[in-house]
Amino acid sequence: MHLFSVIKFNLSTVVAVVIAAAVVGYLIGYFLRKMFM
Repeated sequence: MHLFSVIKFNLSTVVAVVIAAAVVGYLIGYFLRKMFM
């Protein structure tokens, strides 16, 4: 049970990091397009 909780927590953390990176990348791309266009 403890190991499952750790794996689930790590998976949630990875998913959160991926989503955050995608949002940050999208915002950076949006600002770059806004700046250069």
